[in-house]
Amino acid sequence: MPIYFFNLKTAHRDIRDPDGTELADERAAWEHARQVARELMKRRNPQSRSWRIDVRDSEGRQCFELLFASVDDSITGLDPELRGLIENLHRKQASLIDAFAAVRLSIMQLQATIARSKGRPHLASVDGMSITVGGRSTRYGCGNLVTERAERPAGHRY
Repeated sequence: MPIYFFNLKTAHRDIRDPDGTELADERAAWEHARQVARELMKRRNPQSRSWRIDVRDSEGRQCFELLFASVDDSITGLDPELRGLIENLHRKQASLIDAFAAVRLSIMQLQATIARSKGRPHLASVDGMSITVGGRSTRYGCGNLVTERAERPAGHRY
């Protein structure tokens, strides 16, 4: 049976599924994602509507992304047009969250590049995602953050 990974994307961070779940097919994976989303929404309904579950296969390819608002029981009784507007609003909010995350990552990469060029410590990874690539460095870990100090080339002055 195939293994599916259910990665949670919230407004503040992405939480990766390290183990995955063995399920019969993509339809079973969708049903599992729907159940997980409903369970997570029980006590935080409005604030979690823009959350998503990114479902990937064992090769890391995206199968689908489930928006919590699309399975929210609290809005099922609404007029279909109004429900569609609510889902669309949360889909756009999720896209905006992704855009902000991409901008933050770009800023961190730029700061790391500047720090590396000056031989100063810089952020190397956040939650296991690399900020920088290449170059020799000494790593210092602290929780989910890793800092690097670029080594100066012999005889080079800053």
